[in-house]
Amino acid sequence: MHYYFPGKQEVLTAALQHAVDRSFDRQSVELVKIDNAHQRLLKLFDMQLPRPGPVRDEWSIWMQFWAEATIRPELRPVHNTYYARWHETVSRIVKRGQRQGVFRSDIDPETVAKRLTALTDGVAIQVVTGAPDMTVSAMKEFLVQFVQDELLRRP
Repeated sequence: MHYYFPGKQEVLTAALQHAVDRSFDRQSVELVKIDNAHQRLLKLFDMQLPRPGPVRDEWSIWMQFWAEATIRPELRPVHNTYYARWHETVSRIVKRGQRQGVFRSDIDPETVAKRLTALTDGVAIQVVTGAPDMTVSAMKEFLVQFVQDELLRRP
């Protein structure tokens, strides 16, 4: 491993890059098939649920990177670059939903994206770390409920 990577930081950065690329590749293929922004956002969340397998492994990599970035400031720019992609994906879907008249027009897409990414990450951490009563199903319910309560236009 030291032949390819000089140290732990480079291994972790390469792992995160691989995880982010895989995640966004999956999202790109699936989300483009869905025109309705509400359904697209729900699909994005479904694809982010830390079920056993590759997605849960990606969450584990993110969590390790976050922990390392808290004590190694030189990792933060890498984190911020990748995290901006996640935020932008959510923000674009919210803006699309506003244009389609599916989501409320009186909300700021950037603020909503921050809230949704924070909620997703916070609940996923609980799922991955085995918090009592926090399951993948409960996480999905939290996210769906947030969208219903905060984003959807009322008739």
